[in-house]
Amino acid sequence: MALLRVLAVAAFAAAIVGAGLTTRAEAACVKVGGEGTGLGEQLAKTMADAALANAIKSYGGKASGKTSYKCAMAFVLTTCTATQKACK
Repeated sequence: MALLRVLAVAAFAAAIVGAGLTTRAEAACVKVGGEGTGLGEQLAKTMADAALANAIKSYGGKASGKTSYKCAMAFVLTTCTATQKACK
C-alpha cells in the first residue's frame, strides 16, 4: 500500500518537473523525473525507474538518452530521483 502511494506521488512530481523543463531548441522533448524510496539504493532506483516510466507514458513520449540518478539516504531508507529526456 505504501509502495503504491510512493509511486503515485513520484509520478505526480515527475509530471510537474517534466512540464516546466522544455527548451526552445527541443520543443518536442522534455526532461522527466520520477522518485522512489526503498530499503537500499538498488530498490530505490528500481522504484524511481518505475515512476519515471509512468511519467514518460503520461507525457506520451519515448525515452531518449541515458537515465541519471541522484540518491540520498535518510536513516534506513534511500530515496532516488531518476531523470531522463522524453520526446514526442
